[in-house]
Amino acid sequence: MKNKNSKEKKKPAAKKPAAGKKVINNSTKNNKTKQKSEFRVPNKRPNDTQPIHPLYIYKKRGKSMFGLAITHDEKGANRSKTKALDKNPNPKDDRQARIKKKAEVHDEKNLGPRLKGWSFWTQKDRDTVNALIRQNNTERQ
Repeated sequence: MKNKNSKEKKKPAAKKPAAGKKVINNSTKNNKTKQKSEFRVPNKRPNDTQPIHPLYIYKKRGKSMFGLAITHDEKGANRSKTKALDKNPNPKDDRQARIKKKAEVHDEKNLGPRLKGWSFWTQKDRDTVNALIRQNNTERQ
């Protein structure tokens, strides 16, 4: 038997959801941010009028992937400005490549497999991309 003066306290009983109610897990496991460095092509666009451009994926949060689109046009489909790259990330393409300034967010399931052999070949291109990533990260917070 326990003394009334005992310092031990009973733990409160765990709350159970009412019958038929769904339990929501508030864990932050799915919202962890992981740094990425890969190129992928979206399977589809939210708006079918926009052309499909390869993306440089730089961050993954939950099932969302953040990326910068690679294009040949000086202005994007929504007239967003782009920055020129010294060398095309696609090793099979010699045309002038440009990268969009605004990041796009895609669901992981809507992206195709990684593009092998793609890279930012010059240090100037890597610096340009890192500056755009920093700019997009500060805008989203």
